[in-house]
Amino acid sequence: MRVYIWSRPTPPEPGEPGAEGSGSSAPVVIELAVWLRLFMIAACTLVAVPLAGLIGFRQGFAESIGVPDLQRELGASLSDGVQLILAAPLRVFEAGLDDTLALMLAMLLVVTGAGALTLVVMGGRRAVESAGESEGTPSSQGVAALGLVVCAAVSVLQIVWVIARSHAALGHVMPWTAGEFGPWHSTVRITAGVDLIALAASVVWMLVAVRLRSMLWLRSMTLVLAGFAIAALFTATAMTNGVASQIDQQRSLFLRGDVADATTPDLILGHTSTHLVVVRDGGELQLISPDMTIAVVGRKSIADFVGAPAE
Repeated sequence: MRVYIWSRPTPPEPGEPGAEGSGSSAPVVIELAVWLRLFMIAACTLVAVPLAGLIGFRQGFAESIGVPDLQRELGASLSDGVQLILAAPLRVFEAGLDDTLALMLAMLLVVTGAGALTLVVMGGRRAVESAGESEGTPSSQGVAALGLVVCAAVSVLQIVWVIARSHAALGHVMPWTAGEFGPWHSTVRITAGVDLIALAASVVWMLVAVRLRSMLWLRSMTLVLAGFAIAALFTATAMTNGVASQIDQQRSLFLRGDVADATTPDLILGHTSTHLVVVRDGGELQLISPDMTIAVVGRKSIADFVGAPAE
């Protein structure tokens, strides 16, 4: 990236070439520092991390348990986003174990996109060196147009992928019986890992589209589709990984004295603006007053609570 600053013309010294009739000014080219680009990347990351945590909790976990008004603070959203990043390698590994074919298809998009990006970058440099112009020849324009069409097709494929897989994983409320919870949990873990690879692939193909130069309308349409694919995959990845992370997160088990069966602990899922949201043994969701006196007796994840409830 360059910044052009037009300087005021300075009169030449007497006796120098071009002393007569010289009054033109030359642009001064200033290269933006690398640290400024890094600052922009860091700023975008600081926005994306808590946003991913918030989407994962509110649109993913809260919707999956059937309590859409579940609340989440900004600090907790930042923590959730960091946990999503730290758990990403584990999600990809779990997806590879459970559904190798889906993971390989997603990896194929990444590999082909990286290869296309390498060809575009190297080909562009050779064209500039040989022709001295960035516009290229008509044949190169045709190749660029074909590349943009491929990028647009990949973006549409990724959007369809998101709609189909996300609906299959999160299109139903979380089951609270051990027999139904196991297959549902496995589907969520597979989708979470595959979505991570698909998100990386969408970014790579976006870079390919940015590097290609062809007809303005085709390039604009391709960039819009690629940007929409990144946004859709980012949202889907945050949702599926947020659900997977919340299911594995340790939560408080507590006893209360307002029910007859006070020896079986309940599990706290979160809170709304006025109540605590808890689940009882057997999958019954309840809203209780935060003023109620409770006794915390331990910690357990949702997966352990549903799979092996406390006795």
